[in-house]
Amino acid sequence: ERLRNRFVALAARAHVPVLGVFELQASSKTRRSNAAVMGFGRTRRIIVTDTLLRDFLIDEVDSVLAHELAHQSYLDPIRGFLVGSLSSLVIVALTAWLYAISHSSFGIVSIADVAGLPLVAVLFSLVALPFRPVELWWSRIREARADRFSLELTRNPNAFAAAMVRLHDRNLGVAIPSRWEKWLFYSHPSGRERVAFARSFAASQAAGARDLGGI
Repeated sequence: ERLRNRFVALAARAHVPVLGVFELQASSKTRRSNAAVMGFGRTRRIIVTDTLLRDFLIDEVDSVLAHELAHQSYLDPIRGFLVGSLSSLVIVALTAWLYAISHSSFGIVSIADVAGLPLVAVLFSLVALPFRPVELWWSRIREARADRFSLELTRNPNAFAAAMVRLHDRNLGVAIPSRWEKWLFYSHPSGRERVAFARSFAASQAAGARDLGGI
């Protein structure tokens, strides 16, 4: 009950009302730790894995949860759905156009011939390929914004940095990926970037405190 009240209060500070807090039993299947905010509007629920509650300090759990609350605050699930739907429509439209102008060159008599399905699959993959790095880049921007939200809400950069280290350890993340790995595969900032950002936030926090002390 104490943890439930703590998490509900954190959600209230983020201006994200939630219906309740639920623990997901994940330890029997994985070491991975996570939190999520599921649902929309008044149906939102906080989901926290038992591994997160067991292996992380409570301030670290706050940091992870605050990051998830940020996505709800910024309406990221809705934005992601809309952008994903739009990009899918564009990919399908381009694939259809390319197939229409090229199918005869591959000996496919009719545009509706099932023999053209392999060509459709190849064209779809080629058209979708350049969209992936753009989608990942946009995702990393949203994740970095959620990190900032978490830091500003909790005001505990040390806990945030520690949580990122633990998450990358338990979720088998690569802390320092190459530039190409990042652009082609990473939907989140790297572990090193997230820890560095927390340290930068801590430094600016300390500088602000010194400025106030000198008034």
